[in-house]
Amino acid sequence: MDKNSFLKITIVLVFILPLITLLLTVYTIYLKVQIKDLSISINDLKTNVIKEEITSNLKENITLPEINPKKTNLKYEIKELNFENLLNGSSGSLKLYNLGAVKVFNDKIKAFSKAVEAYEKNINYYIFMYKDKYYLYRRDYKLINSDDYKIVDEKQYIYTVQLRYFASDQAQAFVTATTLKKAGFPAFIMTRNYANSTEKNFTLLSGLFFEKKEAEDYMNNINETEIKDLIGLSVKDRFIRGIYFSGEKN
Repeated sequence: MDKNSFLKITIVLVFILPLITLLLTVYTIYLKVQIKDLSISINDLKTNVIKEEITSNLKENITLPEINPKKTNLKYEIKELNFENLLNGSSGSLKLYNLGAVKVFNDKIKAFSKAVEAYEKNINYYIFMYKDKYYLYRRDYKLINSDDYKIVDEKQYIYTVQLRYFASDQAQAFVTATTLKKAGFPAFIMTRNYANSTEKNFTLLSGLFFEKKEAEDYMNNINETEIKDLIGLSVKDRFIRGIYFSGEKN
Protein backbone atom coordinates (compact mmCIF):
# COMPACT_ATOMS: atom_id res chain seq x y z
CA MET A 1 0.00 0.00 0.00
CA ASP A 2 1.43 3.33 -1.03
CA LYS A 3 1.68 6.27 1.32
CA ASN A 4 -1.26 8.18 -0.18
CA SER A 5 -3.67 5.33 0.29
CA PHE A 6 -2.54 4.80 3.88
CA LEU A 7 -2.95 8.52 4.60
CA LYS A 8 -6.48 8.51 3.22
CA ILE A 9 -7.49 5.52 5.31
CA THR A 10 -6.02 7.12 8.41
CA ILE A 11 -7.89 10.39 7.81
CA VAL A 12 -11.16 8.45 7.40
CA LEU A 13 -10.64 6.49 10.59
CA VAL A 14 -9.47 9.42 12.71
CA PHE A 15 -11.72 12.25 11.49
CA ILE A 16 -14.51 11.17 9.19
CA LEU A 17 -15.96 8.22 11.13
CA PRO A 18 -16.11 10.03 14.52
CA LEU A 19 -17.83 12.97 12.79
CA ILE A 20 -20.39 10.66 11.23
CA THR A 21 -20.93 8.96 14.63
CA LEU A 22 -21.45 12.36 16.27
CA LEU A 23 -23.96 13.38 13.63
CA LEU A 24 -25.85 10.14 14.02
CA THR A 25 -25.94 10.56 17.84
CA VAL A 26 -27.25 14.13 17.60
CA TYR A 27 -29.92 13.07 15.15
CA THR A 28 -30.96 10.17 17.39
CA ILE A 29 -31.31 12.53 20.37
CA TYR A 30 -33.37 14.93 18.24
CA LEU A 31 -35.71 12.10 17.21
CA LYS A 32 -36.18 11.02 20.85
CA VAL A 33 -37.09 14.59 21.87
CA GLN A 34 -39.60 14.87 19.07
CA ILE A 35 -41.19 11.55 20.00
CA LYS A 36 -41.45 12.66 23.67
CA ASP A 37 -43.09 15.97 22.69
CA LEU A 38 -45.51 14.10 20.48
CA SER A 39 -46.40 11.79 23.38
CA ILE A 40 -47.00 14.75 25.71
CA SER A 41 -49.22 16.44 23.11
CA ILE A 42 -51.25 13.27 22.69
CA ASN A 43 -51.72 12.94 26.47
CA ASP A 44 -52.74 16.60 26.76
CA LEU A 45 -55.21 16.14 23.97
CA LYS A 46 -56.71 13.10 25.70
CA THR A 47 -56.96 15.00 29.02
CA ASN A 48 -58.69 17.95 27.39
CA VAL A 49 -61.12 15.65 25.61
CA ILE A 50 -61.91 13.87 28.89
CA LYS A 51 -62.39 17.18 30.72
CA GLU A 52 -64.68 18.44 27.99
CA GLU A 53 -66.71 15.23 28.13
CA ILE A 54 -67.03 15.40 31.95
CA THR A 55 -68.04 19.07 31.82
CA SER A 56 -70.54 18.34 29.10
CA ASN A 57 -72.01 15.43 31.06
CA LEU A 58 -72.25 17.54 34.23
CA LYS A 59 -74.11 20.27 32.37
CA GLU A 60 -76.48 17.76 30.86
CA ASN A 61 -77.08 15.54 33.90
CA ILE A 62 -77.01 17.94 36.92
CA THR A 63 -79.91 20.32 37.38
CA LEU A 64 -79.56 22.75 40.28
CA PRO A 65 -82.73 23.22 42.35
CA GLU A 66 -84.40 26.61 42.14
CA ILE A 67 -84.53 28.58 45.38
CA ASN A 68 -87.89 30.21 45.88
CA PRO A 69 -87.90 32.24 49.12
CA LYS A 70 -91.21 32.04 50.92
CA LYS A 71 -92.64 34.41 53.48
CA THR A 72 -92.35 32.95 56.98
CA ASN A 73 -95.69 32.03 58.45
CA LEU A 74 -95.41 31.72 62.22
CA LYS A 75 -98.64 29.75 62.39
CA TYR A 76 -97.01 26.73 60.75
CA GLU A 77 -93.69 26.91 62.57
CA ILE A 78 -94.70 26.88 66.24
CA LYS A 79 -92.30 24.05 67.10
CA GLU A 80 -89.37 25.99 65.67
CA LEU A 81 -90.10 29.20 67.53
CA ASN A 82 -88.14 30.20 70.58
CA PHE A 83 -88.94 32.39 73.54
CA GLU A 84 -86.61 35.20 72.42
CA ASN A 85 -88.43 35.67 69.10
CA LEU A 86 -91.83 35.82 70.76
CA LEU A 87 -90.51 38.18 73.41
CA ASN A 88 -89.17 40.57 70.78
CA GLY A 89 -92.54 40.59 69.05
CA SER A 90 -94.40 41.32 72.27
CA SER A 91 -95.54 44.62 73.73
CA GLY A 92 -92.88 46.82 75.25
CA SER A 93 -95.31 48.66 77.48
CA LEU A 94 -98.04 47.99 80.05
CA LYS A 95 -99.86 50.24 82.51
CA LEU A 96 -100.57 50.04 86.20
CA TYR A 97 -104.16 49.10 85.27
CA ASN A 98 -104.58 47.10 82.07
CA LEU A 99 -107.39 45.68 79.98
CA GLY A 100 -107.09 41.96 79.36
CA ALA A 101 -105.69 39.28 81.65
CA VAL A 102 -102.76 36.96 82.30
CA LYS A 103 -102.89 33.19 81.85
CA VAL A 104 -100.30 30.60 82.82
CA PHE A 105 -99.42 27.58 80.65
CA ASN A 106 -97.43 24.47 81.48
CA ASP A 107 -97.44 23.49 77.82
CA LYS A 108 -94.85 25.44 75.82
CA ILE A 109 -96.42 24.72 72.43
CA LYS A 110 -99.82 25.92 73.57
CA ALA A 111 -98.36 29.08 75.12
CA PHE A 112 -96.34 29.83 71.98
CA SER A 113 -99.32 29.24 69.69
CA LYS A 114 -101.43 31.68 71.72
CA ALA A 115 -98.64 34.28 71.54
CA VAL A 116 -98.32 33.82 67.77
CA GLU A 117 -102.08 34.14 67.40
CA ALA A 118 -101.97 37.46 69.25
CA TYR A 119 -99.07 38.63 67.09
CA GLU A 120 -100.87 37.74 63.85
CA LYS A 121 -104.09 39.43 64.96
CA ASN A 122 -102.23 42.52 66.18
CA ILE A 123 -103.40 41.95 69.76
CA ASN A 124 -101.28 43.47 72.49
CA TYR A 125 -99.45 40.69 74.38
CA TYR A 126 -96.47 40.01 76.63
CA ILE A 127 -94.92 36.58 77.24
CA PHE A 128 -92.77 35.57 80.18
CA MET A 129 -91.08 32.25 80.89
CA TYR A 130 -90.00 31.13 84.36
CA LYS A 131 -88.81 27.60 85.00
CA ASP A 132 -91.51 25.33 83.50
CA LYS A 133 -94.25 27.96 83.39
CA TYR A 134 -95.23 30.34 80.60
CA TYR A 135 -97.14 33.48 81.59
CA LEU A 136 -99.00 35.17 78.76
CA TYR A 137 -100.79 38.50 78.90
CA ARG A 138 -103.24 39.26 76.11
CA ARG A 139 -105.36 42.35 75.67
CA ASP A 140 -108.34 40.22 74.61
CA TYR A 141 -108.28 37.73 77.51
CA LYS A 142 -111.31 37.82 79.78
CA LEU A 143 -110.95 37.86 83.54
CA ILE A 144 -112.21 34.64 85.12
CA ASN A 145 -112.16 33.47 88.72
CA SER A 146 -109.15 31.30 89.46
CA ASP A 147 -107.24 29.95 92.43
CA ASP A 148 -104.00 30.79 90.63
CA TYR A 149 -104.07 34.55 91.26
CA LYS A 150 -105.57 37.24 93.47
CA ILE A 151 -108.68 39.21 92.63
CA VAL A 152 -108.58 42.72 94.08
CA ASP A 153 -111.62 44.93 93.46
CA GLU A 154 -112.59 42.68 90.55
CA LYS A 155 -109.10 42.97 89.08
CA GLN A 156 -106.39 40.38 88.58
CA TYR A 157 -103.40 41.22 90.78
CA ILE A 158 -100.07 40.14 89.29
CA TYR A 159 -96.62 40.37 90.87
CA THR A 160 -93.71 41.79 88.90
CA VAL A 161 -90.18 43.03 89.60
CA GLN A 162 -89.41 46.73 89.36
CA LEU A 163 -85.85 47.12 88.13
CA ARG A 164 -85.49 50.85 87.74
CA TYR A 165 -87.42 54.11 87.72
CA PHE A 166 -86.92 56.63 84.89
CA ALA A 167 -89.29 59.42 86.00
CA SER A 168 -90.31 61.24 82.81
CA ASP A 169 -87.37 60.12 80.65
CA GLN A 170 -89.40 58.17 78.09
CA ALA A 171 -86.62 57.78 75.51
CA GLN A 172 -84.11 56.26 77.93
CA ALA A 173 -86.76 53.98 79.43
CA PHE A 174 -87.80 52.43 76.12
CA VAL A 175 -84.26 52.20 74.74
CA THR A 176 -83.24 50.34 77.90
CA ALA A 177 -86.19 47.93 77.70
CA THR A 178 -85.59 47.26 74.00
CA THR A 179 -81.90 46.57 74.60
CA LEU A 180 -82.72 44.03 77.29
CA LYS A 181 -85.43 42.35 75.19
CA LYS A 182 -83.06 41.92 72.24
CA ALA A 183 -80.63 40.20 74.62
CA GLY A 184 -83.40 37.79 75.67
CA PHE A 185 -84.18 39.44 79.02
CA PRO A 186 -87.98 39.83 79.51
CA ALA A 187 -88.19 43.55 80.28
CA PHE A 188 -91.04 45.95 79.66
CA ILE A 189 -92.00 49.50 80.58
CA MET A 190 -94.91 50.48 82.79
CA THR A 191 -96.29 53.92 81.96
CA ARG A 192 -98.21 55.86 84.57
CA ASN A 193 -99.51 59.38 84.88
CA TYR A 194 -98.36 61.63 87.69
CA ALA A 195 -101.15 62.53 90.11
CA ASN A 196 -103.20 65.50 88.88
CA SER A 197 -100.99 65.81 85.80
CA THR A 198 -100.90 64.73 82.18
CA GLU A 199 -97.17 64.07 82.45
CA LYS A 200 -96.16 60.40 82.51
CA ASN A 201 -93.48 58.50 84.39
CA PHE A 202 -91.80 55.31 83.24
CA THR A 203 -90.70 52.25 85.18
CA LEU A 204 -88.60 49.31 83.97
CA LEU A 205 -90.17 45.99 84.99
CA SER A 206 -89.61 42.30 84.37
CA GLY A 207 -91.77 39.22 84.78
CA LEU A 208 -95.35 38.28 85.62
CA PHE A 209 -96.09 36.03 88.59
CA PHE A 210 -99.15 34.70 90.37
CA GLU A 211 -97.09 33.78 93.45
CA LYS A 212 -95.08 36.36 95.39
CA LYS A 213 -92.56 33.70 96.40
CA GLU A 214 -91.76 32.96 92.76
CA ALA A 215 -91.35 36.69 92.05
CA GLU A 216 -88.93 36.98 94.96
CA ASP A 217 -86.90 33.98 93.80
CA TYR A 218 -86.71 35.44 90.31
CA MET A 219 -85.72 38.87 91.62
CA ASN A 220 -82.97 37.48 93.85
CA ASN A 221 -81.45 35.47 91.00
CA ILE A 222 -81.30 38.27 88.44
CA ASN A 223 -77.76 38.70 87.11
CA GLU A 224 -77.02 42.32 88.05
CA THR A 225 -73.62 42.34 86.36
CA GLU A 226 -74.98 41.08 83.03
CA ILE A 227 -77.74 43.70 82.99
CA LYS A 228 -75.34 46.50 83.89
CA ASP A 229 -73.04 45.41 81.07
CA LEU A 230 -75.99 45.63 78.65
CA ILE A 231 -77.54 48.94 79.69
CA GLY A 232 -74.85 50.62 81.79
CA LEU A 233 -77.28 51.02 84.71
CA SER A 234 -77.56 49.26 88.04
CA VAL A 235 -80.67 47.30 89.07
CA LYS A 236 -79.39 46.61 92.56
CA ASP A 237 -82.32 48.39 94.25
CA ARG A 238 -85.03 46.32 92.54
CA PHE A 239 -88.15 45.26 94.44
CA ILE A 240 -91.49 43.44 94.10
CA ARG A 241 -94.59 45.37 93.12
CA GLY A 242 -97.98 44.64 91.59
CA ILE A 243 -99.91 45.54 88.46
CA TYR A 244 -103.58 45.00 87.68
CA PHE A 245 -105.64 43.46 84.87
CA SER A 246 -109.38 43.92 84.61
CA GLY A 247 -110.19 41.60 81.72
CA GLU A 248 -111.49 42.49 78.28
CA LYS A 249 -114.13 45.22 78.29
CA ASN A 250 -116.69 45.67 75.53
